[in-house]
Amino acid sequence: MDIPEDIDAFTAPIKDRQLGDLVAKMWAANRAARNEHVAKGGSFCPRCKCWLKAGQVCHCKPSAPVQTPLKPPEIAPLEAAQKRIALITKGLEKKPWLTLKDVQRKLPDATWNDFATARSNLVERYRKEAWVIMDTLEAGAPLTPELRCLCEQLVATAHGRTFESCGQYLVKSALKPKLAEAYLTNKACPWDNGGKQA
Repeated sequence: MDIPEDIDAFTAPIKDRQLGDLVAKMWAANRAARNEHVAKGGSFCPRCKCWLKAGQVCHCKPSAPVQTPLKPPEIAPLEAAQKRIALITKGLEKKPWLTLKDVQRKLPDATWNDFATARSNLVERYRKEAWVIMDTLEAGAPLTPELRCLCEQLVATAHGRTFESCGQYLVKSALKPKLAEAYLTNKACPWDNGGKQA
């Protein structure tokens, strides 16, 4: 068997010549067998170096992971929820006594979460609008009809019933102490009234 020059040069530094010749013959035989295997269409597993026949797949080769592109967070459900909340809010503005069942007749996908969010957002909006008007009045001045109407809407929306069916306790609990006191006594009590008092 002819030993290729590169294998001969690589095994030359081995001191024990008998061992060096044996290693050189083994490498040469292995290279010849590999070349013959490749010539017949075979290949080698890049992972475990196993000899494979043409078309064969090694058992150690991991299946190619399916690369699913990362999807952006689903926005559609959030947009749908926002639209439902906006529609529920419009309904509550006209009829504050609406219940979730009433809403679900028109919007079957509406959840309690949507309904509660719409109601609490509307109550807070009414509360802010009421205080904006209150802060324009002088302390002790009678409330404007617009402010009284806004307070009544706030109470009705907060409790989900008509204002006429709400007693003094429900008015106080919805309007909180200062706004409730102003409504019940019909006397304005702005937060920042330092400059308006003589």
